[in-house]
Amino acid sequence: MMAPPLSCPMAIQTSSSPVTSVFQSPAMTQFWTSPLCQPLQPVTTCPLSEAPFPLSASTQVLPSPTISSVLVPPEQPTAKRSQPKKNRIRCDHCDMELNKKNLRVHIRRKHTTVKEAITLQRHLFCQVIDSKHGIFAVAKSFSAPSIPIHVQKKIWGVNDKVMCELDQCNANADFAQRSGLKPFECCHLMSLAFCPKDDGNAVNLKEETLNEMVKEKWFGESRRDACIERQCLANKDDVPLSVAITFAGPSTKKYISVYEPKMSYYCRLGRVTVVYDSKKITWACPCNKTKQSCIHKAIAKWHLFQSQRALFQKVKTTERIDSMQIPQQQSENVGDCSDHQYPPNDDGIERIVRYLMKNKSLPVDLPQNLVSGLQHGSEFRHQLIPEETFCSECEGNHVLSEPIIITSRAKILTFTGVVEGISTYYKVCSNCSMMYRYQEFTDGIHNFNDHLLLSLHLCVILRNALQNHTAVSRVMSILEATAKAKFPSKDTVLHAYLHFEALSSHVYSYTCINCGYYPKVVIMDLHKKGVFSIPFSEIATPPSDFKGDTNIVSFWESVTMEMIGRGFLSSGRKNPFVVCPSYDCWAPWIGPNTRKSDIVLNTEHAKLQKTKSCDVPDLDVTEERLGDELFNLKVDAVRKLCKECGLDTKGSRMDLVLRLRTEMQNRSAYDKIFQQIWGASGGWAVITCPCGIVYSIKFNIRAESPRDFADLLLSWKHFPNVVIYDFARGLAAHVNLRKADSLPFSPHEGRLAEPTTANIQLAKEGKLKVNLPWLKNKKEEEDINCHPLTGSSEHYALYDRFHEFNTKDPRDALRRIQVVPELCGWVNTQTAEQLFGSMRKNNYFLNMLTPSGHTFLMRNIIHHYNTAQNKNMEDSLRKIVSPSDQLTFNGYGQIVLGTPPQSLNDSERHTCDITQIDQVHCPSQGSVIDMTALRNVQPNRACWMHPQSSDQIKMIENALNEKESRQQFLAQVGATILNRSDFITLGHPNDVEGTILNACLSMVRDIADLKNIKVHCFSSYVTVTWLPPLCADPSANLPDHIAECDFILLPSWASNHWMICVSLFCLNYQFSLMQVTLRYFDITNSCIFQESFNRTSFTDHETKKQRDVFA
Repeated sequence: MMAPPLSCPMAIQTSSSPVTSVFQSPAMTQFWTSPLCQPLQPVTTCPLSEAPFPLSASTQVLPSPTISSVLVPPEQPTAKRSQPKKNRIRCDHCDMELNKKNLRVHIRRKHTTVKEAITLQRHLFCQVIDSKHGIFAVAKSFSAPSIPIHVQKKIWGVNDKVMCELDQCNANADFAQRSGLKPFECCHLMSLAFCPKDDGNAVNLKEETLNEMVKEKWFGESRRDACIERQCLANKDDVPLSVAITFAGPSTKKYISVYEPKMSYYCRLGRVTVVYDSKKITWACPCNKTKQSCIHKAIAKWHLFQSQRALFQKVKTTERIDSMQIPQQQSENVGDCSDHQYPPNDDGIERIVRYLMKNKSLPVDLPQNLVSGLQHGSEFRHQLIPEETFCSECEGNHVLSEPIIITSRAKILTFTGVVEGISTYYKVCSNCSMMYRYQEFTDGIHNFNDHLLLSLHLCVILRNALQNHTAVSRVMSILEATAKAKFPSKDTVLHAYLHFEALSSHVYSYTCINCGYYPKVVIMDLHKKGVFSIPFSEIATPPSDFKGDTNIVSFWESVTMEMIGRGFLSSGRKNPFVVCPSYDCWAPWIGPNTRKSDIVLNTEHAKLQKTKSCDVPDLDVTEERLGDELFNLKVDAVRKLCKECGLDTKGSRMDLVLRLRTEMQNRSAYDKIFQQIWGASGGWAVITCPCGIVYSIKFNIRAESPRDFADLLLSWKHFPNVVIYDFARGLAAHVNLRKADSLPFSPHEGRLAEPTTANIQLAKEGKLKVNLPWLKNKKEEEDINCHPLTGSSEHYALYDRFHEFNTKDPRDALRRIQVVPELCGWVNTQTAEQLFGSMRKNNYFLNMLTPSGHTFLMRNIIHHYNTAQNKNMEDSLRKIVSPSDQLTFNGYGQIVLGTPPQSLNDSERHTCDITQIDQVHCPSQGSVIDMTALRNVQPNRACWMHPQSSDQIKMIENALNEKESRQQFLAQVGATILNRSDFITLGHPNDVEGTILNACLSMVRDIADLKNIKVHCFSSYVTVTWLPPLCADPSANLPDHIAECDFILLPSWASNHWMICVSLFCLNYQFSLMQVTLRYFDITNSCIFQESFNRTSFTDHETKKQRDVFA
């Protein structure tokens, strides 16, 4: 009889299927197993080419409504196969590529709704464990490997019981019972009808074997006594102590069913399955973690030691995987790595984390092909092996070990689903035990903890989602609902994303491209609702000698290490890098170009009140606040709260709450106990520029005060001229008290005018105007200790528009914005409030994070916010300039217009035409910019004697005017700022400064580049170190591209003049150094050059011609 078509009622019964259909009734099962339908080919082993019936066009394969869009990889890790491509075929349903012979099985398993019945030819493997009590071991599913579970089917005696230990099967049974399908049985129970008989060859564990194991130190005597006690208990209950499960796979794993008398979530039928992996040399038991011992593992070892002693040999944990084609490079340095444990201890994790931070950081701008190119499972590598070959920690080339597998069940989480079956590996150095894991971004994935990897495309999506106030958990919920699949834990995905951001090479510049590194005007405010939970009673008091100085770099590095260290922690293991809030180690973030140094101020410890000499602490409480919050606390937290209040800590939660309510009513207290015992942080303070860019952010531990903003301002390199704050008077008073010797807010204590009665009245009437012209144009006569952008040393503290009428001090009328015409109507004083209005949408997920997670993610979100704002401003500026113009930055971090150098290919390079050397090119008319543009500068001798134009004379006189300020900015070459004092040393008969000399050589290099000549100029500060007494090695300063240069310029100081040594490599001739000495005598007279050529031997007669050309 021909087999039924694929659309027939036969089905695969799995543990995850819902209630059985009517086609799986006993009557239909009897029909399919009757002789009328025999013989029937086992569907699981029938290849497509040997199908018992032809697949016609009318054959329908029903799609499964429960199949998700999760990308399912092959059951074994993908490896290079030797079959030709003609044996490969793609599935029409999921576009998965697989072997032709597996197509039928794949379609039946993944894309067919009808299920096959449990028959003699097709059933789950099963085995008798305890025949007296009806305990069996059954394969969990039809798919390999065969993982066993326990079921019980005892239908004899007084206490009959039929049960499967899987939750899903029990849920299906309940559903079937509610639906009226009383005789329902899951596929595991149905398969017991075809279970082989008990062979009666159970292993009787001997005490002599156990004593031998103790002698060989497999475990101690206490564990031996526990095993003997458990054996006696098993004999008393007439159950087998241990039974080896023979059908389970793969062959490298041994499954032992061990007796457990106590019922629990992992032991529902009195048996526990212990797994021994001979490949990884690991033991697994559901009662505890993999690396922890237990009584069940000890009994399983006892069983295998007696039955399969060959397994108990000290062998390497590595395994050669031929399909991976790993180069067989062995060295005498590669030793036995079986003693190494991954992940390592805390010290080992710290070494790995620092190595990743230094060598495995991700670029800020990820390549677009990596972000959007990889989306499907077939495009990812399935064998992830570290690329390192030699140890970076050891001197010499110490070869790393062979790849050691971590897991073969890792997952790659993408935007479209989950890619399973990924194998991750690590390598170890036998000399220093340094471990290396896979951490490459070039494959389009980011490794979090070797078990979960994220695609870079998903990482960017999560980053953009956070910028749009969408939590990672919500994104995961959306993807799960769309893909109809189960994704990893949302917290794990969040930690993986933070791990990705921690390894990204973010600069966190926190600066505005318009205002530069040092803004003239700043706006400050506090986001009160951006908080994190913090137990104030657990924060230790700082040392008595602590003055508030905190290293900002080391603090944020420790926070970053905590984020990265999460990728090496197993479940329940404490993070060795965790950063807890403390007064002496808690730093704000200020941009590297804005702050004075890496040591910043955080004096929140000064907010602490001095402890009173009494037994009961003076804590104030509010009934409403505490009544709302107490019921959300655990009993231990409420008990601790009562102890702090001096109340009895015995009784139930309700008793404790009632006592606290009574205490509050009697004392009429204020809301402080919640913040001091089980409270939240004091919000985060920010300093922004008028453009809305955040320059500084401080995560307060305690409630806000002017001290927090004073810490930030005093940590800046240049104090802003105008500070806008909602409590300006308190800020000015606090800062001036802390800096009484300099009084930062002056004149008039930060007010705009002297607080006379007349000035106050005019300010209230809106008639007082105080002009600050240096806000628009820098002062010509700069003040001492002035701001670099304004030239003024005046500093004012003003109110924002919303709070200027809240003050009761009449003198604060002189702190209003409208008094200053340069500020009124031009400066948006609500930029911080507008920022908070946007960031407030993030509170629902940020406030649930740990303190370190909150601060790290908040700083990262603000960084991306600043980057987006700067990008918008830059795009607006590009609309008003030519597409060929280049936007660069001046020495103060402000965006300016610059001329990009012409980029030429090597094929376009040529030698300067010597016939044009003596031609003079001086434009008769034109602007100074045209005359001094690098493209118009030509090398010739005649230009030195040519008269200067009027514009050139004006520029020279302005540069050498000693009556003007010597610190005035005149020019910029690259990142070097040149002021008037630099030009004076060059133009007058003085010792020329090396800084402007380097700038001149840079101009020579740029001019040569426009002429298609490559020139490398050494810094004058470098070449001097080559001379005695330093005698540094010149080769250490040679760049990698030195061989591609046509000329090399080496400035050297000798006998009161600079000497330029020129090395020529033109036309592949080798020359000795030709020295050209030059000395300026007077700028009003023409510059006089001394030229001296110290020539040794030349290898060709053409070299003399080249030397003359250069002269």
